[in-house]
Amino acid sequence: MDVQVLKRSFDQVVPQKEAFAKAFYQRLFREFPETAPLFAKTDMARQESSLIATLAVVVNGLAQGGDVVPAVKALGKRHKGYHVEPEHFDAVGQSLLATLSEYLGAAWTPEVEANWVEAYTTLATVMKAEIAAAV
Repeated sequence: MDVQVLKRSFDQVVPQKEAFAKAFYQRLFREFPETAPLFAKTDMARQESSLIATLAVVVNGLAQGGDVVPAVKALGKRHKGYHVEPEHFDAVGQSLLATLSEYLGAAWTPEVEANWVEAYTTLATVMKAEIAAAV
């Protein structure tokens, strides 16, 4: 995974972060309506900010050579309490990649896509393991 590719592409999204996050959740709920009940009692403005903040922690942490695994594990544990199931990760991943593609436009190259797929797959794997391990 080329973390600089992730960082550059994420930096292109940041100026539009509010619209990006809103578009992500709209897409998620439209294409995967079974996920909407997970957010029934959620302050969506806060959730949208949290999405961007989480992406920033992961992308910037990786770009700086940091170990983001502990933060991702903690995120996985929290998601157990939100009743997230392993199949929800596919929905989120597809929605995230589609929204990134939409917002990056011509900058969404095969290289950028491959790096985001690898990054998301790795993070989702760690989170799913934490959900499975949480009691």
